[in-house]
Order: sequence, then C-alpha cells, then structure tokens
Amino acid sequence: MKPDPDILFINSMRNTSALLVLSACLLGSACSPQKNEPIFANEKGLPLIGALRWDGVWYPGSVQEGLLDAKKWRCRVPVYSQIVTNALGEEKVIFQSYSQEIMDKEIEHAKGALDYWSFMVRLGKPKYDIDTKDETYESLHWYLKSQHQNDINFCVMAHVGYMKADIAARMREMRTDDEVLENDKEPDVEDMMGLWKTEIVPELIQLFTKENYQKVLGDRPLVYLYQLDFHLLDHWGSLDKFKEALDYLREKTKQAGLGSPYIVPTTNLIALLNPNLSEGGSKVSLADMYRVLKVDAFSAYSAHRLKDVDYKLNLELPYTDMMKANQEWWTAGKEAGFALIPPLNTGIDDRPRAEAEQLLLSRGVKSVWKAGNWYIQPTMEELKSNLVNCIGFIRKNPETVPADALLIYAWNENIEGGWLTPTVTEGTARLDAIREVREHLK
Repeated sequence: MKPDPDILFINSMRNTSALLVLSACLLGSACSPQKNEPIFANEKGLPLIGALRWDGVWYPGSVQEGLLDAKKWRCRVPVYSQIVTNALGEEKVIFQSYSQEIMDKEIEHAKGALDYWSFMVRLGKPKYDIDTKDETYESLHWYLKSQHQNDINFCVMAHVGYMKADIAARMREMRTDDEVLENDKEPDVEDMMGLWKTEIVPELIQLFTKENYQKVLGDRPLVYLYQLDFHLLDHWGSLDKFKEALDYLREKTKQAGLGSPYIVPTTNLIALLNPNLSEGGSKVSLADMYRVLKVDAFSAYSAHRLKDVDYKLNLELPYTDMMKANQEWWTAGKEAGFALIPPLNTGIDDRPRAEAEQLLLSRGVKSVWKAGNWYIQPTMEELKSNLVNCIGFIRKNPETVPADALLIYAWNENIEGGWLTPTVTEGTARLDAIREVREHLK
C-alpha cells in the first residue's frame, strides 16, 4: 500500500537545477531513501529536526535501574551505562549520572543529525544553570556548561503536571525562618501567578536569550508544554488564568528583544479528536487551547496510537504500523485545521517497565504506566523511510507546519522503547541513518 499522496509529492521549483532528490517509500516495506520513485524537497531545504529528552531516570540507584538487565533488552542500554557481573554471576546494568564528559560525548554524537534537543523541565524547580543534584536537570546543567553546546540547539518542554507541587516546594524554600507553619499551604492560583511572574518567567527568558536556544519563524523561542490538557485546570483553575500567565511570558519575551514564544502543547491528538478513544484525564479540548490560550501549534510526546486499533490489546505490531500511526496523527491535525510540529516515533515498547511492575511498586512507584501495544524496533531503512515521509508531509503542507520543524520521540526513552542515543549493540546507527537522509538532501 502506498503512502498518503499528501505525504509523498513532487514539488516543482523555479530553478530545476537546484532540485534535491528525496526518495519515496512504500508504506509497509523497509526501503531506502536511495531507492524507489524520487520526490523532491523544495528550496527551503531541510526542516529543523529535533528530539525530546527525558533525563530524570539516568542515574545510579534510579527507581528504574535494573529494568534493562535482561539480555533481550541489551539493545536499549546506552553506551554511557555500565554492565557489571555480580557475585551470583548475574549481569546488571548500572546507570550513570550525567557529567560534563557524558554530555560532551552526547553532543558529539548528535552533531550533524539533530538541530535541537527539547529538554524536559519542571518550571517550579530552581534555576536551570546553577549547580544542582536534581537528576531532572543535570543534563541541561551540563549542556549549558559545555564548550560544545553550539553544535546543537536546545529548547524546553515544560512539564505542566508537576507545576503546582514544584511551586509549593519553591515557596517553602523561599520562606524566612520566622514564618509560621500556617504559611506552609498548597499554592493557590494567585501564588502560582506571583511566582510565575517573579521567578519562572525571568528564568525562561534567560534561556530564550541564549544564542543556541532554538528559535522558529525568525526569532520566536520554541516552547513545548507537556500534559497541558491533563493538568491545566487543576493547577490554574481556568483557561483564562493560564492565558494571563502565557500573555505575561509573551510580553516579557518581546521586551527582551525576541519574538513572541512559539508555544506548542504536546497532546494525544488522535484520542482528543475521537471521543471513543479519549482517555479520562484530559480536561481541556484542543479547540479551547487554540481559541482561548492562543497556542501556536500542536505536537505530541509520542504519536504511537493507531486510530482503529485498541491500544490496550497488548499486540506486537510491525514498525510499518508505527509509520501509519504517525501519519494518521499528522493527517488528523491537518484536517482539523491546526498548525503542527509533526511528531515522529523511533518506537514504543514499554514491556521492560510492565514486566517489572512489582519491583517498581516495591520501590515506591505509585502506578506503572503501560503503553499497551508495542512495536517491533525499526530497521534503519524503516527509520529513514519514516523520516522521509515526515519531511514530505512538511514540504507538502507548509501552511500546516509554519515552524518548519519536527520532533522525534525520543533521544533517550530507551526503557519505553524510543531512542536515538547510542547503545551498546547499535552504536550510533540511528543517528547515522538520520545523517544519511540529511546528506541525501543537501
């Protein structure tokens, strides 16, 4: 079956000698960008290729350490981890904390494949560029200290789900010693807004103004919002109140000499557009986020949900079905009239976590997220094909993707089954595949 014609296309150019050949792929086959019927990228060249990061689990003693011990998961073990043999002869995977050496090596690996990383951040946490023992921020901390940081840009993906708890923690840190316990309360909306204006927005703008912070459409800092649809009302009370917060961020960013932030919630768009698939936690519609909050576009953390397949069946599916799921997401967003930053999955397979549910619960994890259906990991030809398809969609639909960017899941969601980071068995194969596509399009 051939891909959607909106994804593979021929775009004529005024200067035909400058055409860049981009290979078409047959959906459902593992094919190379160097083969099959050619299609063409337009004169804009390549879109921005980014990858999201989830860094908070990669440290010794992590609650998720041990989930990759089984040899069947060895292909997922990052090269920065250690594999040791204990007294019983069992091999154990020991995670390593981020350091300057590891971050510099990651930058070296990503250079030439990715344009930017999107770092997951918790906005109520302390400043991002100071010394911190918080594993969530160690990677960004070392990135911002690296002499090689200009080899790959960065932006933030703000985790909305922890905002209230983190702001409460910061309020406690900011109290003077003579304040009484009665002031140790859960923050209300006004507390949230106060700290947003005095602490969080200045810290964000400090990041925005860095030369290597990823901008789109000229000078607009790119900002992703994670789980906004699930947590906005619980934390901010109303859409209008959070719009006030976003408007303040927009105003102060422009005062700093930049364009308005390009704000992109990551959503389960397929489920939100189909009430039969929607999950119970989502409380804000896509239309309301667009209309009231004036967000600029939508993307997804992961776009692995097939429209017509129950994701709870625990099926093993081929990666070509993942390609189809990604394309369904892009097409659904376009047909709904939304601007997009198309997501692209390198995989999804959360069986290491699901199989270790009892271990995780014994370590204090309150609940274990289970992805349901999983996908066979891609061949490098399939991964290149999916990237070709995504670039084709962007080139065919510039009005749907005005930011001219895409977002890959993921740099280091190895436990969940989506990664680009080099592993002990694959090495840099996935990043090399991206570089091959880029080189082909020069």
